[in-house]
Amino acid sequence: RAATRPGASVTGPRDRSVIWVSLLFGVGSSAAYSGSHIFRGSAVRLWNEPLLGATIGSGAALLVLLLASRNKLHEYKQEVLGNRRGAWLFAAIGVLQFLAQTLVIGSMKYIPVSVAALVSMCTPLVVVPVSYFVLRNEERLNGVMLVGILITLCGTLTSLVFAGRS
Repeated sequence: RAATRPGASVTGPRDRSVIWVSLLFGVGSSAAYSGSHIFRGSAVRLWNEPLLGATIGSGAALLVLLLASRNKLHEYKQEVLGNRRGAWLFAAIGVLQFLAQTLVIGSMKYIPVSVAALVSMCTPLVVVPVSYFVLRNEERLNGVMLVGILITLCGTLTSLVFAGRS
């Protein structure tokens, strides 16, 4: 009955718990990823081998993925054989992401980890405009998104220009 009244909420206790669990999971994964920047920055200062470190990390992640989804390997093979062009594109994207992450890790040897993390998190500044042209505005880029991009750009530039100043 409550949901039929105008302005009444349709979310029940179960829906709220899903929202809270999702929020907690999102914040937790964001915190873990943020913490990983600190560990990578510390590691590259002790062992200046970002390419080897990234290779070890990627290899370990691939091994875990293969072990966790070993009963789906046949399906993956069928998908690759069914769309070789898509598989090559996917592999090329993976190589580019690997190289980008390696360069971010390498930069942490020479610049503060917080600055490297800030710059690496600015991918929407490239993704949004490129997706506008590549996907032909399928995502419906609008003025609010442009303002968000400008705010992000201004915040990043302000942080970079005034980094280290007291």
